[in-house]
Amino acid sequence: MPVSAGCKLSFKEESPRLIIRNYLKKHGFGNRLIKEKLTAEIRVSVVIPTYNETGVITRCLQALNEQSSHAFEVIVVDNGSKDDTLRKIKSFARYVHYPLYVIEEPSAGVAIARKRGMDEVLQRLLERDEGFKHVLVATDADTIPPKSWIEGIIREFGNFNGIGGLAGTHGASKEVEKKIYEATGIKNYFNIIPSLIEFFEEKGIGQIKMSGPNSAFAATAYALGGGIRHEIDSNGRPKLSEVNNLGNEIKRYGYNIIPMRCRVIKIRRRELFDIVNNCDDSYFPNGFSPEGRFNVIREDEAELLDFACRNVSLKKWKHYRYKMIYKVLRNFVFQPLASGQAAEDKIREIFTAEEINFFLSASFSYFDFPNNRYADRILENLLLRLEEVLQL
Repeated sequence: MPVSAGCKLSFKEESPRLIIRNYLKKHGFGNRLIKEKLTAEIRVSVVIPTYNETGVITRCLQALNEQSSHAFEVIVVDNGSKDDTLRKIKSFARYVHYPLYVIEEPSAGVAIARKRGMDEVLQRLLERDEGFKHVLVATDADTIPPKSWIEGIIREFGNFNGIGGLAGTHGASKEVEKKIYEATGIKNYFNIIPSLIEFFEEKGIGQIKMSGPNSAFAATAYALGGGIRHEIDSNGRPKLSEVNNLGNEIKRYGYNIIPMRCRVIKIRRRELFDIVNNCDDSYFPNGFSPEGRFNVIREDEAELLDFACRNVSLKKWKHYRYKMIYKVLRNFVFQPLASGQAAEDKIREIFTAEEINFFLSASFSYFDFPNNRYADRILENLLLRLEEVLQL
């Protein structure tokens, strides 16, 4: 049975082999595709689900090739790509300095693909004699990790004493931010989001959330938490919170989820598509099959950015940014406050009474109308103050 946060973990950590064996038995995993042994030198396994990622996958693999630590392997789980993704990965494999494996998962869904890669690692870990202090890392094909990423993950876990996972952030590249600034005069257009999250984490405000582009799990905690789950919403579409949901489950067993303190770059093709097309949900646009094979936006980031900078009005740029910030603050800070999971006194040190009332009472319908001057005024003043605090 799950136990309350803060309890001692010794009874779990003393039997990691049993935990992993029971997990694999319960989930029916057996036919392993990676035959190579998981050696003691490999301390981290990076799992990357792919679906039609021919335009971005080699940038991710090259960034991993430049890591300062070599104590890792990479497992790409392809979910039925129809383009050149598999050929590109296999061609690139000859140039990498790390073990790179490619497996195929025919069942549709990013969560299913992530789970298959993680389970592949656990199966090999069970056969390893050197112990179970191993890290499972979740990221996406359209991310570019910094050179110290793997080294930082290993350092943060340390001796694994009570740490179940790391929650990292993701931002836009310097080139993307520079071009948006030149077109709109807005600095840190996308990167305000990870900066805010990191600031609130440092202040101990809000609820740490894990995400697919940049998260890591201790192998034993992953298995004890039941692994990644493929969940469906009321509309029959796959939920996109499988990594964070697992993090919440792991916390119920007494493990800590802590900030990763290392941001990855993520290609902003989906957000730019939303801005160009004035839409809110390009994960599941009209006409998209609900089978759940990832986000469907595959346009080139540079082309979308160039078009947006030439054609989107400043008013629309601001409106979309306000929506992003509103949703992040609402989910990260104010929903935990409303449910009693966040300290009100700390929040009042940063937010005014009017702002707190706005976030607790407003709904997303505030942003259905671009001319909502009250919402724009609240967020504009809040941003000016927070950007000064963050020194952005």
